Amino acid sequence: MRAGMSCEERKAFKQMHAIVKNASNTIDDYAHFEKLLAPDVVFITCERKDCDRYLSNSHPGEPIFRDDSADLRVFKIGKALVVNIPHPQGIMYRHDEHKAEFYARELRSILERNGTFLPMKNEFLADDKMAKEFLSVFARRLDPKQLSTRDAVVEIALELRKQDACMTVPMLCKVLNGAGFHPNYGGQYEGGRGSYRMLSWFYKYYNRPEHQDVAKAIAEAFKKPNGAYAYE
Repeated sequence: MRAGMSCEERKAFKQMHAIVKNASNTIDDYAHFEKLLAPDVVFITCERKDCDRYLSNSHPGEPIFRDDSADLRVFKIGKALVVNIPHPQGIMYRHDEHKAEFYARELRSILERNGTFLPMKNEFLADDKMAKEFLSVFARRLDPKQLSTRDAVVEIALELRKQDACMTVPMLCKVLNGAGFHPNYGGQYEGGRGSYRMLSWFYKYYNRPEHQDVAKAIAEAFKKPNGAYAYE
């Protein structure tokens, strides 16, 4: 939006933003959020000084965990676990090793250590028993003589999201292999880097306005074994 503004328009925008920000100070406070919603876990994605101001009336004390090199802090306020990390846009432009995958791993670890981690709803585990059960029902409809691997992946993704469920990529490979699908170079799907690249290609293929529902299903249905997104 601001990219096409003139200098005068940018100046006016900045002044207006400051007016709105100052007017919101009385309600821009975690204490209100805590009273209204009584959260179990809160993620505050902003710089430390902004987070400190947001928590000022809650008196969080010293963090129960901190990693200054990653600008990561964890507080315990009442019953809530409050995690402060940089804004996603700030993470994107960091010049160190602390990228999105680092924060995803750290946040999962923090939640697990503090007993607040919940597994993906109805998660399909990457084991032979679950793969066989899935194959015995839905995957029998996947005919490699009529469908490409891409078509099969789309069918699986859409079905999983109907059930509000997810599947790990190693299990997806077992399902595809069990249904008779094979890579173009022969052999079987192994669940390695090639499988993640394949999902990334499929996601990019459908990531356009007329197929956003399919792209979204692929993005949300398949996970890495650690729970991270597999399509990126």
